[in-house]
Amino acid sequence: FSSNLANFSLLSSIISGNRGDRKGGLFITTPTSVYINNSAVAENVTPDDYNSKGGVYITSGRAIISNNLIADNIGSDYGALYVYAHNFEEKVQLINNTIVNNVGAGEYSDAGGVIVKLRGREIAGTVDIYNNIFWGNSGTRKGYELSVTKGFSSGPDSVLNVFNNVFEQEDTSFTDRNTVKKSADNLNTDPLFANPTNGNYRLSASSPLIDAGLDGAPSLPEFDLDWQNRIIDGDNDGTAHVDIGTYEYNQNDTDSDGMADTWEIEYFGDIQTANATTDQDKDGYSDLQEYLNRDILDNQGNSYDPKVKNASGGPGYIPSLLFNRGFLPAILMLLL
Repeated sequence: FSSNLANFSLLSSIISGNRGDRKGGLFITTPTSVYINNSAVAENVTPDDYNSKGGVYITSGRAIISNNLIADNIGSDYGALYVYAHNFEEKVQLINNTIVNNVGAGEYSDAGGVIVKLRGREIAGTVDIYNNIFWGNSGTRKGYELSVTKGFSSGPDSVLNVFNNVFEQEDTSFTDRNTVKKSADNLNTDPLFANPTNGNYRLSASSPLIDAGLDGAPSLPEFDLDWQNRIIDGDNDGTAHVDIGTYEYNQNDTDSDGMADTWEIEYFGDIQTANATTDQDKDGYSDLQEYLNRDILDNQGNSYDPKVKNASGGPGYIPSLLFNRGFLPAILMLLL
């Protein structure tokens, strides 16, 4: 997708599976502002080995990029995101994004993740980086997950704020050209995604990123990528804080069937299809048991999935013959 509008907004969209010589997912040039929110940019590939763009390319005066999943993109220059703020405000905000498994595959690629550049000559620019996950991104030469640079050292002081993010690598580069850097509470810890092998980058129940974000982040989104409310008490400690990343962990169980609403919506599209007595994939594990087993592996090393048959013999396994004979509810009552 390519755009050169004066102002550009992308909301609740999916940009995925694109392949081009120089441009992968989004290519945006605008003199004023760009706003990208609640969208997924994934699995876009630019095979050209020189100057090709992976997930998102932006040149603008102001860019606000919040609450997006940018994953599994490949480009020669960078994998995930490139932003050049060169006029108007020179303001860039990255808030509550999940930026994972992107690759800068070219010979001279410095960043698999994100590159932010300020012109920095006449305007005192600002870069805000809050509550993001940078994980599994790689580049051929240096592999920065985040690189922030400023073009002119003689311009006015710029401000760089980096708070409550997660970085897998310490290969992170920040400009030192007349830039005031403020940074705190950034982590280097496994996010413990729910099922990253299958592209599920939601937080698991044991994730250290639950309630670990900064509530006062600028442009904090009201909802997460699943359109759940932000700032809930995900770890049940009595105090609500925003999570790090694009998904807010939510244990709400509206229909009281023992399964979190978000999990049911992810696998079934609603909270009505599954309950404690159903076995959608007929593998001997009730849908409730698949939910209870969600953070472990079966006997063949696979994650429990209510739409894929899992190996027998795991926790809560009941031979499928019992489902066919209608004995499941009574057995579940004994198990629970």
